Amino acid sequence: MCFNLLELLVFLFLITMLVRGYNKGLLKISISLIALLSSVIALNLINPYLRKQLQENTKINQFVLTTIYEKIGLQNIHGSTETDMKRSMAIDELNVPVMMKDILKKNDDRTVYEKLGVYTFSDYIASYVTQMIVNAISYVGSFVFVWLVLGILFKGNKLLGKLPVLGGLNKKFGALAGFAMGLIIYWILCIFIIAFSTIKPIGSLAGLIDCSPFLVFLSRLNPIAFFLML
Repeated sequence: MCFNLLELLVFLFLITMLVRGYNKGLLKISISLIALLSSVIALNLINPYLRKQLQENTKINQFVLTTIYEKIGLQNIHGSTETDMKRSMAIDELNVPVMMKDILKKNDDRTVYEKLGVYTFSDYIASYVTQMIVNAISYVGSFVFVWLVLGILFKGNKLLGKLPVLGGLNKKFGALAGFAMGLIIYWILCIFIIAFSTIKPIGSLAGLIDCSPFLVFLSRLNPIAFFLML
């Protein structure tokens, strides 16, 4: 456990989004929130197609597998991994974000092994992490495309400037909407971190998240990761 700059920045960002939502009110902040939610919904429609193409591309999968093998510490898995406890301990030693470790432990069973077409524990780790990173990369690509398109559409919307500023209830709900928007942005950034966690600077960010109970708690609530099977 440690207190770090990233933890402070995320906390201040969420407070800033809450205050911004309060000042703008629900009606005005809802335009930005709708744009963000629309991008997430559109991503869930577009992403499966891109993800399928990436998963079927053996060159990309082989490149990811080769890249991550040493970086996540697979070569350090030694000794027996026959028991659940030993496999759990081996996963804890991997150089991956806590959220990845949680998912690897949860899915460590023969049914998943059969779906991945693997037989050993180390092959399971390599294949599953590769699949997770490919999924995250497809999400990043889809996000950039959708955000650009929706950004153009919402940029020309003049309704925002015409909305009235209402009373206290509007501001209170605006604060909640602003906070929710901040959480969604943080969750999306977590997907980016997973996608590029093998790159040293990004991996350092993942390390800062892992040593902060507050950030780990927020990361484990990530519904976007659930839909992406991350």
